[in-house]
Amino acid sequence: MTTTTTPAKLRLFSSPGSPYVRKVRIAVLELGLQDSVEEVPTGVLPIRQTNAAIEAGNPLGKIPTLLPTPESGLDALFGSQVIAQYLNDLGTQDRRILPPAGTPELIRTLANEALADGITDAIQLVRYEATLRPEALRWQEWVDGQQGKARRGLDALEARVRSGAFPAAPPADRTLDLGSIAAASLLGYLDFRLPDFGWRESHPLLAAWFAQISERPSIVATAPHA
Repeated sequence: MTTTTTPAKLRLFSSPGSPYVRKVRIAVLELGLQDSVEEVPTGVLPIRQTNAAIEAGNPLGKIPTLLPTPESGLDALFGSQVIAQYLNDLGTQDRRILPPAGTPELIRTLANEALADGITDAIQLVRYEATLRPEALRWQEWVDGQQGKARRGLDALEARVRSGAFPAAPPADRTLDLGSIAAASLLGYLDFRLPDFGWRESHPLLAAWFAQISERPSIVATAPHA
């Protein structure tokens, strides 16, 4: 009698509202790795230790955290940038979210990712100030400063779309690059958590880009929710 062994899966600790988890989930779908990844729904809070399962592998206790398969010889991976690059190496040659190493296109993609992630950081800090910090301790100058960073970052994304430094939405049979994935996650998070931020009116090219990107199956399937 032949025994079939089920291949071990990568385990992704995730939450449907996290923009950084969404980056990884979009990458999984764009790379065609969904059958190799098991999602583990996880709740975490930035103000205290909340999840022993995550903290056993990730001392920061943050999501996303990815547990590679035992045969990989790797410890837990954390940080959406690191996880996405690891997943990219697991994809086939015709499905990659990063250009080849040593190319200007790779640096441009990583720069776009860093810009989108920086804006996301600022937006998350604004939300935490409003939802987690006791009202008597809230600091409006801090909120104004983070919103200023976010708006300047969005202005820079708009300029990159205008100049061509940010890629146009690819056809359905082409893979999104990591910079585009990060930007889509950012803009989806803005709509989800700060719907009154009003970014579309002052960033029409970015808004048109996001409208096109939002029709992709990987973006639809990972829409954030509570």
